[in-house]
Amino acid sequence: AVTVFLAYLQEVDTDDQLGLAVYNSPSQAGLLESGLTSNFQSVEDLSRQRQAGHYDYYTNIGGGLQEARLELENSDPDNGGRARPGAFKMIVLMTDVPPRRHPDASALLDRDRQLLELLPTGRPCVLVVNKVDRERDKRALLPIMAAYAKTERFVAIIPASVRSHDGVDRVLASIGDSLPRGPAGYDADMLTDRPASFFVREYVRE
Repeated sequence: AVTVFLAYLQEVDTDDQLGLAVYNSPSQAGLLESGLTSNFQSVEDLSRQRQAGHYDYYTNIGGGLQEARLELENSDPDNGGRARPGAFKMIVLMTDVPPRRHPDASALLDRDRQLLELLPTGRPCVLVVNKVDRERDKRALLPIMAAYAKTERFVAIIPASVRSHDGVDRVLASIGDSLPRGPAGYDADMLTDRPASFFVREYVRE
């Protein structure tokens, strides 16, 4: 999933920065492994090394999300900030199909609600429910997704299986749709970026 996401960022080439916060550490808290950087390869290498269970078998997704949020919001260079003040910020939260079975499948667990409280308001958030290929009865996904939808915290909730590339295009399209539209790079009646002298040379050469 990280490889697919990084390939997308490199393809659109919009001068993005990327960091890596992990959800477990020796202290069982979230940990910022890499601050915001334009070196995508270093982030990908770190993400491969810091797989689940690297530090501890317990996970603390809320802690990792909190570390990521602090990094995104810190634009004060005197305080170690690397975030750019005018940069657009967006969160893509990826979770797996829940392995647990709750008596009420449409209800979020307390830890789910605590995690959602960490999401910043006023910023688009996309929820990706990964590994849906492991769920044989796809109908079981509907109440889970409906419960997240009721929170009204996500601009999109997308079931996906990154391994089989199912739903990946919808995730990337949702990210693109959520990004702000910048001003046009040229006037509507501008047919080319070449000067008139260029066409004169071409006609003479022919």
